[in-house]
Amino acid sequence: MASKTQGIDAAGQRVSAGAWYALAVLTLVYVLNFLDRTLIYILFTPIKAEMHFSDFQLALLGTTSFVIFYTLLGVPFGRMADRVSRKKMIAAGLAVWSLFSGLTGFCESFWTIFLCRVMVGVGEATLGPAALSLLSDHFPPRMRATVQAVYSSGIAVGAGIASFLGGWIGGTWGWRWAFYLLGFPGLAVAVFVLFIRETKRGATETAPPSYSGADWKILFKSAPLRYLYLGYALFGLAANSISIWGALFFARVHGMALTDIGTIGGYLSIAAGVPGTILGGALADRLRRRVGR
Repeated sequence: MASKTQGIDAAGQRVSAGAWYALAVLTLVYVLNFLDRTLIYILFTPIKAEMHFSDFQLALLGTTSFVIFYTLLGVPFGRMADRVSRKKMIAAGLAVWSLFSGLTGFCESFWTIFLCRVMVGVGEATLGPAALSLLSDHFPPRMRATVQAVYSSGIAVGAGIASFLGGWIGGTWGWRWAFYLLGFPGLAVAVFVLFIRETKRGATETAPPSYSGADWKILFKSAPLRYLYLGYALFGLAANSISIWGALFFARVHGMALTDIGTIGGYLSIAAGVPGTILGGALADRLRRRVGR
């Protein structure tokens, strides 16, 4: 009876203004996350021309410097997010990656750019686990997929802005100014993150949460989750390959100007990515209510 009452209460739970503020700010942070992550890709052509980098060096800047540290730190930062203030963790990570994204414009060698990319990856690894945890505690399960889809739309917006403004600034004033103007502003946004209300963990669950040290095994026992891991890995392989090499391909093979590549890429990313992501989340919530899983 108690669990049934808790389920009814959760289904009719009203969402507070603080929850919508958290969603708005965290979505903005995710926009900056993907903006700073993908900005360098649209600028590979002028960076290569000025610094005389090989394609192998560009590959290291696009993958190794960022991805290894971003991936390796994901699980430790996830465990940290279960124990410390999540908003402070996100604010600190945002400050770190914004600072080093902006500092990339001052770099004069491969290894200095590599180091900046490493630190961008370190900072950005703090966001995912802490942000999803916060949003889950602010919004009830009945609308969680839609909320996380709105948050995830930051991927398309951030990549679109990086392409559009990165291409325009890089083609007009040079690639260094793109990092100055699009990297450092994240330091100011970190202040707004600190105003997010830190909720009680598990506050919106239909039953009191109970955790143990063996819970991580559930992540591998579930067959649907295993398929999700595999599918998302393959999706990431294709999507990141296009993101990293797409601009360079159109510049090198089709002779397109940087500003044109950025404009077309930015419009396509936002126009297709945002509605597709949000509608996908809303559909997932509707299907969950119909089939109960």
